[in-house]
Amino acid sequence: MSVEASDEARLIPWPLPSVFGTLMKQWETLAPYNAAQVMTLVGEHGIEHDIQHVAHSFDQAITSMGVPWLRASAVVSSVNLNTHLSGEMNRAFAETDPPLRPFVCGNHVGLVYRHWPLDSVCVRLIMRRWFEALHSLKQDWPPVIEANSQALPGVLSLLFTSPKRWLEEVIDIRRQRSVRRLPADLLSTLPIAFISTDLPRGTVTSLVQKSRLRGHTLNDLFLAAAAVVCADLFPPDSSKRTGLSLGTIVDTRDLKNPHDNPQAQFGLSLAFTQTRFAHSSLNSMSEALKELSKNKNESRPTLRDSDLRLAAILRWTRRFDRPTLCEFYRKRAGSSGGISNVNLNRDWHAPHFPSLMSGYLRVSPLGPALPLVFSPTTLGDGLNIGMTYRTNLLSAESAHVALDRFASLLSHE
Repeated sequence: MSVEASDEARLIPWPLPSVFGTLMKQWETLAPYNAAQVMTLVGEHGIEHDIQHVAHSFDQAITSMGVPWLRASAVVSSVNLNTHLSGEMNRAFAETDPPLRPFVCGNHVGLVYRHWPLDSVCVRLIMRRWFEALHSLKQDWPPVIEANSQALPGVLSLLFTSPKRWLEEVIDIRRQRSVRRLPADLLSTLPIAFISTDLPRGTVTSLVQKSRLRGHTLNDLFLAAAAVVCADLFPPDSSKRTGLSLGTIVDTRDLKNPHDNPQAQFGLSLAFTQTRFAHSSLNSMSEALKELSKNKNESRPTLRDSDLRLAAILRWTRRFDRPTLCEFYRKRAGSSGGISNVNLNRDWHAPHFPSLMSGYLRVSPLGPALPLVFSPTTLGDGLNIGMTYRTNLLSAESAHVALDRFASLLSHE
């Protein structure tokens, strides 16, 4: 007997969520928490007219994963890329919806996805297999091993954390009192929108060289530029709250084993950290970079540290109603912006650039207390800067000014 699509969706065997995944599901009760990735293909300007080939290639990629909950909606065709992405970022996934929404737009092929079951690294693996199927490069991929099968042991390990360690996390959350807060009507307000820009070719090479000479990383430059831009956009709301916080999500595969294969950790393997800046360091890139250097001794968060922080938040907020939950994030866990930085020159994309792939962009989601997120993506000697933002805080004109300012700070560094 045939199964209706809606009935089949109800049978999706969702994975056990990690601690971070559980928090993301809480965020979804406030507003959609979607993300997207898009690859720009070379010589494929008519690909939207061959949806059957695109869909067949995507089905091949998904089937090869061997993940029972990894299902997708039908491939759709769109006319304007940014309009499509902005619309999809605001369209919630129901519990019965497949977590993947593939699309094609001109020579762009992309995927909008529900974030809590899988992360950016996993989506890049899906995109790789889709790309290889489209170009008939490879079709004998190995199945993946789900990282979320490790979720339960990770959650149980938190039960053996000392009361002192829990208290340290609560105290650190309370330190958010020193950073500026955003307007009360910020949280969970739709719509959000996405824009992007490409820096001139060669800019990223110059930035890497300059940052290394000064003892910084490329990510330091992104954080400093974001801090300066966000400081101008969102001034202090109180004389006691003049600092600024930026949120960053870290791939914990590097923390476990830098050479590990993402195929063996398919799911959500992320940690969350916040970078705080003193008010005095927000006047220029150089001052912001000095502040980052001063805090270099702070260790990178481990997966356990991150899970502990997020579990503390979940415990704290477990009985909050929607208004109280929104106020908690605004006052205790809010940031003035975020950074999601990826260098694809170390990934599968590099050998195909620029012969078969001319670009790649990522659309980062906005957490419940974030007004905007910058998403720098390095590929070859190119650097794409994406920006997701809340339209109730920034007009389209103001958003483009902010993105141009971010790019200008980097270009003149």
